[in-house]
Amino acid sequence: MSRIFLALSAAALLLTSACGSSKPVVADTSGAAPVLLPPAHCAPEDSECREAAMAGEHVGWLRLGLTADDLVSRLGPPAEKGEPEEWGADGLFHAQWSWPAAGVEADMTSNTADGPQTVDGFTVSPPFDGTTARGIGVGASREAVEKAYATLGATDHEANDSLLVAGSVFGGVFFRFDSGKVVSIFVGAGAE
Repeated sequence: MSRIFLALSAAALLLTSACGSSKPVVADTSGAAPVLLPPAHCAPEDSECREAAMAGEHVGWLRLGLTADDLVSRLGPPAEKGEPEEWGADGLFHAQWSWPAAGVEADMTSNTADGPQTVDGFTVSPPFDGTTARGIGVGASREAVEKAYATLGATDHEANDSLLVAGSVFGGVFFRFDSGKVVSIFVGAGAE
C-alpha cells in the first residue's frame, strides 16, 4: 500500500507540474500527511489527472494507509469486524470494520488472510466531524462540494443528484447527498 501511495503522490506531483503551474499547493491537513492539490484544472475526461490529484486525500485524521493499530488506538475495537476475504480484482484480502457510534467504516486490506491490515477505503457519516483537504465535511452543501472540487471535474453519477465523485471511481472522494447536504463521504476506489 505504501508503494501505491508513493507512486500516486509522485504522479500527482508530476501532473501538477505538467499542468502549467510552477508549484503545487500543499493543504493544511491538521497533522495528517501533506496533500498535494492541483493548482490547475483537471479536464472532466482526464481521469488520470483527477485520480493523481486525489492521492493522499483524507477526512480529518482518517486517511488511506492507516494501520489497524492506528484505527484501534483512535476508535477502540471495531463494533463489527468482518473476516478477510480474497478479492479477485486486486488479489488482496479485504475485511470490513465499522464503528457506528463514531460514524466510521473501513475497508481493511492485507496481502494474506492473516497479514497486517491497512485502510484501503473508508466511509464517514454522522457523528464524524472531520473535513477533507478542501474543507468539506458531513453536512456541507452540495454547492460547497462543487465549488471545492471543481478543478477536479467532479461529476454526478446518478440522475437523482445523490452522488458526486471527485477524482474518479478508480480513486477519489465520493460525496453522498440527501436534500442537498452531504450525508456520507467515501474515500478510495469505488471500482477496480
